[in-house]
Amino acid sequence: MFLPARDDRKIIGGNSLKTLGGHAYAWFPSSASLGRDDCKRYHSHLSIPSIFWYSFPSTLQNHTSRRITLGFFGTCLVMLFVAFSLVFFPLHANSPVVAGEGPYGVQQPTSGGTQTPALAFTPTGTPPPVSTNPYPPYSGSLQLDDPLRDNTKGFSWEEGTRDLGECIFTGGTYHSTIPRSGYFHSCLALSSDFTDFAYEIHMTLTTGSAGGIVFRADRATTHLYYFTVDRTGSYTLKAYYDKNGDFNTIASGSGVSFTGNATIGVIAQGSSMSLYLNRKLLQHVQDGEFTHGQIGGVVYEGEATFSDASV
Repeated sequence: MFLPARDDRKIIGGNSLKTLGGHAYAWFPSSASLGRDDCKRYHSHLSIPSIFWYSFPSTLQNHTSRRITLGFFGTCLVMLFVAFSLVFFPLHANSPVVAGEGPYGVQQPTSGGTQTPALAFTPTGTPPPVSTNPYPPYSGSLQLDDPLRDNTKGFSWEEGTRDLGECIFTGGTYHSTIPRSGYFHSCLALSSDFTDFAYEIHMTLTTGSAGGIVFRADRATTHLYYFTVDRTGSYTLKAYYDKNGDFNTIASGSGVSFTGNATIGVIAQGSSMSLYLNRKLLQHVQDGEFTHGQIGGVVYEGEATFSDASV
C-alpha cells in the first residue's frame, strides 16, 4: 500500500519509493499486515496535519508488524471521524429547535422562526355560561333588573309618605323610613306581580334595627310575606295579614353573620320558600298562604336603603 513519504524519511525494510505526479509514495506489499480494509494510499497534497505523517527511522526495522498495523488503523479511524464530522454536523446545524407545545396545542416559534400549528387540542370541560339567576336551579329569565337609582325603570316603586313612614329615592338609592319604635314600613314595586321566582335586593341598615324584603304582597289588602335580618344576626320570616297586626311567624333563626350591609334573597315556588343571606342558604320553609304578588323592601324601627333589585 502507499504512504506519503519525504526525502528525509527512511523506508522500512528497503521498500522502494514510488513517484506519481511529483509526489512520493512508499510501497508496501499487499500481503503486509497493515490493514487490508484500510485506505490504499494517502496523497501527500491533502491538507493533513503533521500529526498524521509518520516518519520511519531505521530503528523501526525491528518493530513488529503489529505495531505498524495498530498505527495505521488508528490513523484511518481519525480520518473517518473527520470525514463524518464534515458531513453530519453541517446537515444538522440548520435543524430548528422546537420549543415545547404551547397552549391549545400550538408550537411556540423559535427565535426568528414562524409559529407552526400542531395537533388540534380541545380543553376538557367547558365552563357553563354565566346565568342571570344566581339561585337554584340557575335558570329562568330576568324579569326585573333595577339598580334603584331612581323610578324610571317602569316598576312604579312607591314614593311619598304613607302610614307614618316614607319611601323615597335620594342619593342614588331607594330609602324606606319609619321613625316609630315597634313598627315596620314596606315600600313596594306596585306594577310587579310574581308567582314563582327568585328575588334579591341589596340592603344597608342606616338607623333601623332590622330590614329585609317583601314578596307576594298586595297593597290593596296589605297582606304580604316579609323576611328580615336584625343587627344581632337573627332572622325572621313572617306572613302579615292586615293592618290590625295579625301575623304568623313561619321561620326564624340566629347566629348569622350580618353587619348591616347584605344581599337578601328568597326563592318562592308554590308553597316552598328558601331564604338566603349573601346568596347563602339559611333555611327551607313551607307555607301556602299567599301565592303571588308584589315585591319590595322593608325596614323596622328606623331607616334602610336599597339597591340592585332583581327577579
